[in-house]
Amino acid sequence: PSERGFYGIMTLAAWSALVFLWKPVQSYYVWDMWKTPLPRFVIGAGLILYAVVSMLSIMYLIPDHIFGVTARYNDPTRKKEVYYHYPYSMVRHPGSSGFLFFSWGFYVLSLSLNHAVFAAGWTVFIFIGTYLEEQGLREEFGTAYDDYARQVPPFCPKLGFFAGERPHPPKKDDDNDGYGSRGHARSPLLRS
Repeated sequence: PSERGFYGIMTLAAWSALVFLWKPVQSYYVWDMWKTPLPRFVIGAGLILYAVVSMLSIMYLIPDHIFGVTARYNDPTRKKEVYYHYPYSMVRHPGSSGFLFFSWGFYVLSLSLNHAVFAAGWTVFIFIGTYLEEQGLREEFGTAYDDYARQVPPFCPKLGFFAGERPHPPKKDDDNDGYGSRGHARSPLLRS
């Protein structure tokens, strides 16, 4: 759909504006890792570590999709379904989740107003993009995506995930192939 291209262009525009037009909110601040209290350091580093693992898992899983070679994902003969495997079994939006954890992890480490403004801005941007993406997924997937969304949180993993709890795809039925009355189209990740 056309909104994906628009959102991609707006992402580039937002990053460009952030890089080239950024004005510090507070005076110059240098974060000193050695003066950071241990609990705050552990929490901030943990958030950043989760972000890195989340983003790397997507790049490993679908590198050609991430880097723009999507011909095989747009094949009309390919059967498309909601993907229930890692990292999509942990959160519905692992890339967005990674960016959120990354920006808030740096805020926790530095506690600077600059990092707070940065993290808050990216949070608003990601929530808007996610809302728009989920509308399209629900429209195209119908009840299959609704079932997936009930089982998997959007950004923060459930504690049960780390104890072995995993989401399960719906059982297919004869009437609608298990994908609801609106059929099936694209998913967060397409698998054949």
